[in-house]
Amino acid sequence: PVVISLDDVQWADADSLALAGALANTSSLGGVGLLVSYRQADEAPPRFASLLRRAINDASLRWEFLELPVGPLDHAAAVALAASLLGDDSADSARLADSIATAAEGLPIGIVELARLVRAEAEAGRAIDSVESVDHAIRTRFSRLSPAASRLLHLVAVSEGPLPLKVARRALGDVEEDDPTAVLTGNHWVREDNVGGTLMLDTQHDRLREVVGGTLTAELRRDYHQLLAQALEVEEPAMHEHLAHHHAEAGHRTLAVAHARTAAEQAMQQLAFDRAAKLLGRAASLASEGERGRLAVQLVQALVAAGRGSEAAALALPAAAGRTDQDARDLRRLAAEGLLQTGRVDAALDVYRSVARDEAITLPRGKASTLTALLAARATLALRSEVPAGQDDERQRRRIDVLTALSAVLLLIDPLSGALIHTRRLLLARQYGDARQLAIALASEGAMRSAMGNRVRGAAIIADAQQRAEASGDPYAISAALFARGILAYTEWRLTDAERDLHESEAVLLGAATGASWELTTGRLFRYFSAIAGGRYRSALHDLAEHREDARRRRDSYATAVLGTACAAFQHLAVDQPAGAHQALDEALDGWPAEPFLLPHLLEAVTRAVVYAYERRFAEAYRLAVATHKRAQRAGLLRHQINRARVDQLVACCAARHGDTRRATRHARALLDQPLGGLGPAGHMVLGALAAEAGDHVGAERALRAAVDGLMETEFGSWRAAACAALAELVSADEAAALREVADQWVSAEGIVAPHRLYAVFVPWSVFDRVEKEESA
Repeated sequence: PVVISLDDVQWADADSLALAGALANTSSLGGVGLLVSYRQADEAPPRFASLLRRAINDASLRWEFLELPVGPLDHAAAVALAASLLGDDSADSARLADSIATAAEGLPIGIVELARLVRAEAEAGRAIDSVESVDHAIRTRFSRLSPAASRLLHLVAVSEGPLPLKVARRALGDVEEDDPTAVLTGNHWVREDNVGGTLMLDTQHDRLREVVGGTLTAELRRDYHQLLAQALEVEEPAMHEHLAHHHAEAGHRTLAVAHARTAAEQAMQQLAFDRAAKLLGRAASLASEGERGRLAVQLVQALVAAGRGSEAAALALPAAAGRTDQDARDLRRLAAEGLLQTGRVDAALDVYRSVARDEAITLPRGKASTLTALLAARATLALRSEVPAGQDDERQRRRIDVLTALSAVLLLIDPLSGALIHTRRLLLARQYGDARQLAIALASEGAMRSAMGNRVRGAAIIADAQQRAEASGDPYAISAALFARGILAYTEWRLTDAERDLHESEAVLLGAATGASWELTTGRLFRYFSAIAGGRYRSALHDLAEHREDARRRRDSYATAVLGTACAAFQHLAVDQPAGAHQALDEALDGWPAEPFLLPHLLEAVTRAVVYAYERRFAEAYRLAVATHKRAQRAGLLRHQINRARVDQLVACCAARHGDTRRATRHARALLDQPLGGLGPAGHMVLGALAAEAGDHVGAERALRAAVDGLMETEFGSWRAAACAALAELVSADEAAALREVADQWVSAEGIVAPHRLYAVFVPWSVFDRVEKEESA
């Protein structure tokens, strides 16, 4: 067994929270204990403990979790500890131990500090009858140190974190007395740790740092910051974040800004977007008026990359107001992305219209004008040559980038507008785009055609895009091509291939540190869709909790909404926790606007109806499914065949259990004729259930056998199990046993607690209610 201990995590930054979430949800950890301690009084929101607790609770029951409050010692225990540290059984010592326990208010660290003071004073021939406070004890002990030791301790306290020993020695300068480092470590003022081969000094605890640092005047504190900055420049010139801090506190604004910008760039490369935003915010507060413009763009970019869209928009829009320079255009574009992250689609489109006007791009208003413009653009695309013209026009290439940013998000949340913007982008990319822009545009075109059901043409375009992306060597273009390939695999129901390609796409984005929050979320969403379609509710969703927690922490409403719907709910259904599924759905749309009806609403409604069906609340499931179909149709979301197939299956199953045979049959037959193909078994399962409920066992067996035959060579694990379990109720005992064995393989592999409830979601047949009751009895 391995125990990982994390102390003082109340100081953890946002990026450390993401790392802890990843650690808690790593599927390969076995025999590992995670011990975390924090000082609750110092914890500012978001509380580390609550975030970690939620991540662990989301982790598919892989962790046993215990939170143990460690409060002050009671008076008797505090007195006993003090007495043991004093090491004297006399009556005077007993009174002193009682005084120590009272002054320390039961805190063990305080008791230790006070006992050290008493013993040190006694060794120096100065007796103490009573003690005042822990802070007084620390100040008294500190006053007894030699000048060199006190200066060194001041340096460590002012560093506000571990300080490289060689930096501390250079800042301290030559000393003629005994080694002050040995004095401080020997008397428990500081501890010495080896971090990556570098010796680091840090105070024994935060209370000590605070009290020692509080003995400095503002002028002396500034002088110590200057000494540390000068020493770091020589000994550790790459510690830019520390250099930025010490230069700023020493009053060297220009140097602080330069180091903060460099540290922020490094943080972006390490995917620590929150830290990058914090550093750039500090730099902007110190920079001159002339420097703030470019820093604002970098800061907003970091906030968008971190998924903190609301903050990005609030900062960017005022900064860009009344300006037409390139920085202002970039700020408006980033503000629109930030608004879209928070679900404020109408506000985002208003800003994008302003961005479009900057680049002389016209965006239509209203569904009718958008559809007319789309048909015209697609006709133009069909008539134009597919051979890139390669014309060099920097203004047109800026327009391509603007359209690329807009289409990336609208294709998912507003497919009609997204298709128009994408088509215009593709037309421009073929005429004016560079290799990167053309590859990205072609990748989007291939993915869109695949999602619409034209997979042959989509595959050819994606292959062309991938070839161009690899030739360009651009990470974003390569990631876009891999994403498109994953979408193609998903529409062909090659689910393992889809997960692999989408994971590779994500890895390329992360490796290049492009900070594309929207693209990362979309890739993860379809990767999880692949896992759910394959019935891998627990085995393939091991990093879902990490991604959900990261989205919540960053207040990324889009990521929180889409990842918290189907993905999280099916994890809860696998372990027979429908209440947990409802809670996940409630949390998913918390903060996402109720209107207009977009993809997050569709995913939430579809999944909620599934949970109702799982709970046998068939009337509620039916009403929600029918209403969702109508709203999705009006919103244009069913133009994506992926969405249409999802809704057709939902309505067919819910209508069948509610007794609306005509509606169930219509939607089941729509699945048989689905342009994506491969969904016929879903339709056959509904038709088989309808026949069985009507007493037509021959028709039921025929339909269910067609479903089983169609699923045996596919990756639809949950559907295959449900179809086999249903058919087993209609055939001979020997064949039934073989069919149930197939179903049980899935149940065992995924640890499904109530399989018949899930079977009834896919095969809406009341026989599963009876079977479950019989097995329970």
